[in-house]
Amino acid sequence: MIAIRPIPDAALWLIRRWEGLRLKPYYDTAGIPTVCYGHVLSWKQRDDLSKFKAHTQTECLGFLEAEVPKYAAFVCNLITAPITDGMYAALISFTYNVGPRNLRLSTLRRMINRGDSVEAGEQFLRWVYDMNRNRLAGLLARRRDERAVYLSDIHMLK
Repeated sequence: MIAIRPIPDAALWLIRRWEGLRLKPYYDTAGIPTVCYGHVLSWKQRDDLSKFKAHTQTECLGFLEAEVPKYAAFVCNLITAPITDGMYAALISFTYNVGPRNLRLSTLRRMINRGDSVEAGEQFLRWVYDMNRNRLAGLLARRRDERAVYLSDIHMLK
């Protein structure tokens, strides 16, 4: 992994806003046991939630602070073209939500890396479906926020 640059506040804002804080374990939309700001407790679908404990807000912030740099590193490794802080923040939030594999395989990444940064912003809106191909209003709202942050300082590339 290459060294990462500082994580923009906007990345943490996006993740906290859209993941939401849940102190008690719950199943995410894929049935994965999760807690806090989307912290995965087990990759076993529908694993028994009773074996996991609730967490404090402080513990949840600790998980987030430990996990976000990993996703930032994935962005730094997968995006080879120059990007602004807004682009970086949005891509961290996106990758935290969909996973590094999906960023790696995405048209979004390919477009950014070939220099089509402005046009790539529209790719966020393709990622609004759950695993059953149902369009989710919450994902659409999240992707609109991510796209807005992504485009917020894109003029700095020119």
